[in-house]
Amino acid sequence: MHGMIDYLGSLIISGMVFLVLMGFYLTMGETAATQTFNSGIQEDLTSTTEILEYDLRKIGYRVSDSVKVTFAGPDKIVFRTDIDNNGSVDSIQFSMVTAMGPSGGSNPYVVNRTVNGVTAKLTRMRVTNLNFTYYNAQGAVTSVLKDIISVKVSLAMENTVAYDGNFPKAYWERVIKPQNLR
Repeated sequence: MHGMIDYLGSLIISGMVFLVLMGFYLTMGETAATQTFNSGIQEDLTSTTEILEYDLRKIGYRVSDSVKVTFAGPDKIVFRTDIDNNGSVDSIQFSMVTAMGPSGGSNPYVVNRTVNGVTAKLTRMRVTNLNFTYYNAQGAVTSVLKDIISVKVSLAMENTVAYDGNFPKAYWERVIKPQNLR
């Protein structure tokens, strides 16, 4: 009789251990998938923001006249700079535009970078928000082009593929103070 009770007890305990291990492995699989989706959106956000930061820090570089920012909108900026350091002034534009093709998630937008009329898409992922805010020397928000000395950029993105019904998201915000606007 004691052998039967010992056998049933060990069977119950081993079953519980098995269920705990299965739960652990299922959770590990979900975590790995979530990390894969999140790392994709983080990589795209990082590469996009590196280009944005580099170019915006160069606003007005080697521009001899006072017209350095030529358009300053909430989701678009156009400025002049010698981006390739060849002695000629270039026109650069960043804007959020509607993406072509099928879409899912909240908004089908991407960030475009246009240099001297040649446009390139900066993002693989879907952009849900691109916002530029412009500040003057006193730190107040301004829309007067010649008074702009710093630019705050806010960028929110989401993955184009959902995992478990959710689109992984990432957000970045930075105030950039170009040397040549002071």
